[in-house]
Amino acid sequence: MRTTLMDFISIFIAYFASSSIDPTLSNFITSNFSVSDANVGFFFCITTSCFTVSILILSRFKGVLKYKVLILLNLLILAFSLFAIGPISVLHIPPNFANLSLSLALIGVGLLFGMVSFLPDMAADAFMKAPYLEKSHVLDKLSALLALGVWSGRAAGPPISGYLRDHMEFQDSEAIIGFVVFIYMLAFGVYGGGFQLIKNIKKKTNRIEAILIESEMIEAKRSFYYLEEEETF
Repeated sequence: MRTTLMDFISIFIAYFASSSIDPTLSNFITSNFSVSDANVGFFFCITTSCFTVSILILSRFKGVLKYKVLILLNLLILAFSLFAIGPISVLHIPPNFANLSLSLALIGVGLLFGMVSFLPDMAADAFMKAPYLEKSHVLDKLSALLALGVWSGRAAGPPISGYLRDHMEFQDSEAIIGFVVFIYMLAFGVYGGGFQLIKNIKKKTNRIEAILIESEMIEAKRSFYYLEEEETF
């Protein structure tokens, strides 16, 4: 239940963060890059293109990264993209096209990582905790929960970011939202099992490396014994 709840909050946070740039990004672009209102939409093509390319790349590495790790990456990437999109004024870096493009690209990648992992992770937890329930019934409920998280996040993002924008610069308002995403990413890692899964992966990797090293040592010993036998003969 806790994993499902934290996944739902992750969905809300992810779409809240991604939609927070919608009402204020246009003004930021037109003010800093001399772009007309009619051409602002081309900037969002960066997000869409990177989302599509990431699908093709991730499909080739299917099963390599666990769902919880993808959710962690989703939150981390979104947090970083919001810190860099301005970037935050304390860095004293003027707005530039490279930072803006990188941030919009990362938002596309981050959203993809979330979309491919939220429902499977919730389903795996539900099937493990309640194996007696019919799977189709569980998936219907989880799909509805997923949709609720998406649309509630998208609904909450614009008004909150708009309120922040009324009281500070665009880059600082987005950095605050990015900080909230980062804090929740840490909470998900600790209480949602994300960090524990990474630790387990690291242990398995170290175990595999130890086995490989041991087998190499055995082969080296065999080769040494064969050489000794040949010299004896």
